[in-house]
Amino acid sequence: MWFTGAAEILGGIALVTPGTVWQRLGMPRLHQVAGVALVILLLAMVTANINMALQGSAVAGLEALPAWYGWIRPLLQPLIMLWVLYATEVAWREMRIPQHV
Repeated sequence: MWFTGAAEILGGIALVTPGTVWQRLGMPRLHQVAGVALVILLLAMVTANINMALQGSAVAGLEALPAWYGWIRPLLQPLIMLWVLYATEVAWREMRIPQHV
């Protein structure tokens, strides 16, 4: 769980860091790489969440939530994956609104 939490935080940092910062560091923009990495992480996590829902396990600190909560997480994760792919311009680039700079 610590690994996935750290991976989510690092992915989030890569997503919100402006492209100019990456240029100053001599690195390419990493938001698309971070988007793909976060989707892979979510794919791995969805299997764990399904397993937890099947076993009726609770997340530490969230034991008071009803049993159906365990099924909400794996059902919403595909939507979150699509959102990440869209937001990082990995998929559906032609559908994005053009930005005038």
